[in-house]
Amino acid sequence: MQTGSTRTGSSEWYSRRRKTDISFLISGMMNLYEHQSTFNPNMPVRGLIYLCRLYEKYIVKNEIDIYTSSLKELPFPQYFVFYNGTEKEPDRQELKLSDMFKAPPVSRTPALECIATMLNINYGHNKELMEKCKRLREYAVFVETVRQELSTGADFDQAVANAVDICITGNILKDILTDQKAEVIQMILETYDKELHDKTLRHEGYEGGYNKGSADGYSKGSADGYSKGSADGYSKGSTDGYLEGITVKTDRSL
Repeated sequence: MQTGSTRTGSSEWYSRRRKTDISFLISGMMNLYEHQSTFNPNMPVRGLIYLCRLYEKYIVKNEIDIYTSSLKELPFPQYFVFYNGTEKEPDRQELKLSDMFKAPPVSRTPALECIATMLNINYGHNKELMEKCKRLREYAVFVETVRQELSTGADFDQAVANAVDICITGNILKDILTDQKAEVIQMILETYDKELHDKTLRHEGYEGGYNKGSADGYSKGSADGYSKGSADGYSKGSTDGYLEGITVKTDRSL
């Protein structure tokens, strides 16, 4: 059962643009993996929606009648989020759906829960996991190489191209980067452009609303807001934005 492609060795190993979630069944366990380059505390509700859809498909496909009086058996759910943004995050943390609920007037147990286990897959984090999954470790090295190239002052296009060549020479993701070099670079650049565009729209929307409210707000938005958007937004887009383009497949030892 899949929502993204996992066929290693072909162009379909990569997910389509902006589609970075994978799900599959292993030994009666429903595994849902998602990739994020920015921290998102709302992942549990997204996971809940994804899992509900997966269970619905599973029930239909296996012709399970949930309206009978006998207890039916369903796959055990696991939801992991792979994080490789630039903000500092621990190696492992749990994000709970119940933390999003408004507090009831009296103490009650919520009828729903969904836990997203977020794993930091940046280079140097989760070493035990990286040792068990060579592909994931190499991906972390590739991302770190791109960031190092950016730190030298190279523009984004050149930094990505340099990182690809460096990793091929160092036997990092060599099979994928050699066979699909142009596709990898194009995919990363397209994802980066979309991320930067979204950040720009959000900034412009805030600035427009603020400016409409007061003349002083316009001045502050033009001087401080635009400057911050140019410095922080572009920089973060450069290091974060391109990351969502690659979906990583890992083993079940999580």
